[in-house]
Amino acid sequence: MGKDALDKGNLKYWAKVIPIKSGMTDDQKYKVWNNEGQAFFLRISDINRYPDLLEEAKLIDAFRQKGLPVAKVESVDYCENDKQCFLLLHWLNGNTLDTVLPTQSEKKQYEIGLKAGKHLYKLHHTPLDIKEPFAHRNLKTKKNNEFNHYINSHLRAENDELIVKYIKENIDLIGQGPNVIEHSDYHPGNLILRDDGSLAIIDFNGSHQGDAYEEFYKLELFVLPQSKPYCLGQIHGYFQGEPPEAFWHYHRLYTALAALYGIRWASDYKSDQALKREKKRLKRIRNDYDDFKRLKPKWYILSKDIQY
Repeated sequence: MGKDALDKGNLKYWAKVIPIKSGMTDDQKYKVWNNEGQAFFLRISDINRYPDLLEEAKLIDAFRQKGLPVAKVESVDYCENDKQCFLLLHWLNGNTLDTVLPTQSEKKQYEIGLKAGKHLYKLHHTPLDIKEPFAHRNLKTKKNNEFNHYINSHLRAENDELIVKYIKENIDLIGQGPNVIEHSDYHPGNLILRDDGSLAIIDFNGSHQGDAYEEFYKLELFVLPQSKPYCLGQIHGYFQGEPPEAFWHYHRLYTALAALYGIRWASDYKSDQALKREKKRLKRIRNDYDDFKRLKPKWYILSKDIQY
């Protein structure tokens, strides 16, 4: 570890620095430029997270070597104060899809979704040359804990008996889907539409080994109100057409669990606005699934045969 590596974790090393405010972690994130005008993404974390950053860098390198559209790793190291560490990636020019999709036609949104789905399939099914075992999260324990936290919460959704009954009857499905390395936060905010029209994937901060079908519930929670064609495209792109019926059994369960836990999450933050938003989201999803008596959501049934 040389002095240059140490200096790169110091903001004074860089010719220009712009903070990046997005994301839910406590990490400090910046777009930085060196004296030659080359741009990088710099993330600074607590020293205890160094093994995580090292693992993330190895994963990004492995994906890049297999041809996946991800950033090039410049370095990962300790900061000179010995209390922090940093990950430095080459900057990917372009715009995140969450800002781009509203400006596109429905046909273009669907086509971008197709690309995103194909990239996600490749990410899940590309053998990686990683010698160390990758982080394996006990998904069943995590989801059971979240469900129990909701059940025992003083604040629950109105008339939640049917959805709670459905989850209890199907909770053993958790973690039984295809075992892959998940991105874990695959949504338009973590996809870059580049200047040449290609897509790139960012933010592998939470990647872990887990169930491939868990990756899709965020479409239902967060992306569907913004772009139904994109959601349809991502599903069709991943499965090269219509998904197998087994997918919907897993997807429906992960969606139900996440929608319920959103109520508990909002109550923990003691935010009336967040709670109102989560209740509105749950109501929409319950309607789409007829309180989870329906295997496939109404939005998909009504959209899947549209020719974009």
